[in-house]
Amino acid sequence: MSDNINNSVYKNFNITIGISFILLISIIYITFVFNISAFPLNSDLEHLWSIIASNFIYYIKIFFSFLIPLSFFIFSFLFVLNPIDIKSLLISFVLISLIAFYLYTLPYDLLIKVGENLHSIFNLIVKIILANLLMLFVIGMSYVKYDIKKFRYLYDFYTMIAEIIIWSLLIFFIIFIIVFSIAVVMYLNEKIEYRRIIIYLIRNDMKNLRIFLSIFIVLKISVIYFSYVMYNKMSNTKLSISISRTISLIISAFSIAIMIFSLKYNLLNSQYIKFIFLFYLSFIIFFMIDIFLFRIDREYKRIEYIIYVISNISGAVFSIFLLYICFNKFFYYYIIIFYIVVILNFIYNILISILKKYIKFIFLYNYIYIILFIILLFIDFI
Repeated sequence: MSDNINNSVYKNFNITIGISFILLISIIYITFVFNISAFPLNSDLEHLWSIIASNFIYYIKIFFSFLIPLSFFIFSFLFVLNPIDIKSLLISFVLISLIAFYLYTLPYDLLIKVGENLHSIFNLIVKIILANLLMLFVIGMSYVKYDIKKFRYLYDFYTMIAEIIIWSLLIFFIIFIIVFSIAVVMYLNEKIEYRRIIIYLIRNDMKNLRIFLSIFIVLKISVIYFSYVMYNKMSNTKLSISISRTISLIISAFSIAIMIFSLKYNLLNSQYIKFIFLFYLSFIIFFMIDIFLFRIDREYKRIEYIIYVISNISGAVFSIFLLYICFNKFFYYYIIIFYIVVILNFIYNILISILKKYIKFIFLYNYIYIILFIILLFIDFI
């Protein structure tokens, strides 16, 4: 847990910090929403499409290269307050700025003609995801004040992120159920008419829709911060870890089923092998994220230890299977390097689990992925 989070001054000003955080992030996105040009509703389709196409790239570029990086930077303040750590802030600012500049230079115009070059679209999406993961890593480094000796505490940070996401989704699900139930009751009683609601939202240059989006933005940021506070107050409730343990068994069984199904029905020689391979690639990435969260470097029960070892064995076997496909079908050498790194990671986790004396080092090895992510930012993935 970050020193600042346990700091008494931080706790005394937690409400002030929370309100400031919510307002700062909300203002950034609300300003963006109110500056988006509304499309003229009386335009012909051809003219309307040209307006959408010309503005779409600009908004996407601003969103990824300005709004998200700025939000990440503001988020880093939570870990360097009271007393403020100027060194961590400056390092975070420089690194996030570099990533933001990289995101700004990406060829977003590819998104206008999606069907023409699927490989380029895929590479663009992968690079956007990787850049955002690197920014998340930068925030994690702020969490430990860029102290290399505290790298192993980064697992707390990633657990916190997972907890925030899970609690936020649960809260939004409850809100959705409540709103949906009210809407259904009102609709059945003929209290509302959806056509009139749509007209109400889009009239007057979509002013009402902008207001609605602004309220939603404030609500979203508030829920995220509330989830962050809940995580700090419920440190013994590791929801993400419990979920990852359950998912690990399901994924492990599913990976074995995929291999058996692929070989039995000869999917490797299918005309859709590229799409199948992309699915397998997405699956192994999801597998790695789950293993990233599911660790046994603290107190653990015997059943958790067994599940962890089985999960890593399954991951290693499935990665070898994918490496075999890549060698025989595509030979994308950077994907091959990726799979080799993944296999070594699974094997490393298994060995360190067996050598329990060194179990605290399990989480450190995952940061070889950071090097791989940086390399892939500047080279086409496939």
